[in-house]
Order: sequence, then C-alpha cells, then structure tokens
Amino acid sequence: MSLFKTKKIFSVIIFILFMFLLVSCKKENIIEYDVPLESMVYEVNEQFNIYEDTEVYLDKNFKYATFSEINDGFAILTKNNMYKSKNKTVCVNAGHGTINGEMYETYSHPDKSPKLSGGSNSYGSIKSKAITTGAVMKSGELESAVNLKVAKKLKNILLQNGYSVLMIREDENSKLDNIARTVIANNYADIHIAIHFDSTQNDKGIFYITPIRDENYINMEPVRSTYEESDRLGESILAAFREIGEKIFRKGVMQLDLTQISFSTIPNIDIELGDRATDISDENLDIFAYGLYSGVENFFGG
Repeated sequence: MSLFKTKKIFSVIIFILFMFLLVSCKKENIIEYDVPLESMVYEVNEQFNIYEDTEVYLDKNFKYATFSEINDGFAILTKNNMYKSKNKTVCVNAGHGTINGEMYETYSHPDKSPKLSGGSNSYGSIKSKAITTGAVMKSGELESAVNLKVAKKLKNILLQNGYSVLMIREDENSKLDNIARTVIANNYADIHIAIHFDSTQNDKGIFYITPIRDENYINMEPVRSTYEESDRLGESILAAFREIGEKIFRKGVMQLDLTQISFSTIPNIDIELGDRATDISDENLDIFAYGLYSGVENFFGG
C-alpha cells in the first residue's frame, strides 16, 4: 500500500473518531465551542490528509503547445483531498513574471491571422510578445510581484474551501510564456483566472477582459467555444466584488484580443484588479483574493 493511501486511510479514521467524540461531548454538554463545526473539520483534515503537489510541464502533444516559445518551466498542481473536496481545479495565473519574455514572439492566433486590437503589439500584428514585463505600481513595486501576492492568497482560500489549484507560478521567474500557461491550464484545470493590474494610474477600479466582438474573431476556435462561459465567469467575479462594495470600472468589462483568450479551450478571464494607483496594502490584497474566490463560488454555484 502506498504512503499516500496509508495517510488517507489514517485521516479518515482520525476524522471518524473526531466526529464521534465531538458529537458525544456536545450531547452531554461536556464542551462548548465558538467556531463552526465545518471549520473544525477542515482544520483536522488539513493536519492529516490534505494536499498532493505535482509539477506539471508543457507536453508538446497538447493542442497548441507547439505555438509556445518559452516552456522550460513548470506549474504546480495541488490536488485537494480534504473533506468535501469540490472536485474542481482552478488555474491561478499571476500575470507576467517571466524574465526576458519580451525578447520572444508567438503567433497571436491559432490560425495565424492578424491581431484585432492593440496591446503589447499593435493592431494587425501576426505575432505578439510571448509575455510582457508588466507595469510598475506607483509605490515602485512591480505589478508581477503584486499579482503573485494576490495569487498566493487566492490559492490558500481556494484550498481551504475544497478546490484543487493549478498555480502557474510561485516565484519571480516562471519560464512559461502566455501560450504555455494557457495550454497547461487547458489540460489541467476547469477554469483559468489570470491576475493583473492595468497600466493606467487613476485607480480606475476592477474589470475583466472579454473577446473583441469582431465576427471573424468571435467565430475562431477555440474562442467560439469558450467566450460565453468566460463571460459568465467574469460576471460572476464582478458580482462578488460588487457585493462587497469594491469599485468597478464602468461596466466592468473591456473588449480586447489577447493571446490567453485566443488559445483557451476552457472558461478564462484576465481580471484587472485596478491599476498602478490602486491600494495594494496587504489588507486590500486580502479583499481582492476573497472577491476572486467568491466569484469562483458564484460560477460553480457554490
């Protein structure tokens, strides 16, 4: 019997004993507790069985994998085996964070057609930068570093609430370009959330990016098969942020032609959590992570 199976059986036994003692004590009024029972169960599970980490790489046999130019790195897939696992995997992609990524270019679209909006490369470009450096916040901190802070907070909340997580990067230099990240997400996750802050500096508020409504683009695969569910994911996240009173930029959505959108075969969004002037205190980043988690719950009907 493998060590993992042994630990899992041991965890189940501990959980059953814990529940028996807890219920018995409650009936006899032996103990009182202030935290919800569910929270206590999660804590017990976290000590005994919990997460199984695996390094995942870009398989050249994956659809669209050959379009990638930077793919020597790996992502971490954390499988959640805890009590009441959701059996859903969320890709958490901290935007940017690939050193010298702008030195390489990849095709903008799977069919090699020209780009239909501006961005890191201009309208009409056949190729786009493989991955950009990102902005610098008004505080002087790199956007990529702030994205990563939010991503790590979001990862922890998702794991604590039963989701598995595909973490695209956990350090300052992920050797995966935008296509590699997207293709890995396509094959290991149910949804893909890329975390960013916009390059403006007027504290504009939160919005997500949706495919540009050009007839040719919206009918190009895989965009055609994913954009409606991607929009539903984006609106689910916006609804969560509205509920907690966060500032939303205009209607909360902007149309662009992005590499991630062009190569995603699963629901995906680029979420802009504000811009260079946004409050990036640790307390506010906690709010952003919670809002993203609540949006995931909305999307899956949690």
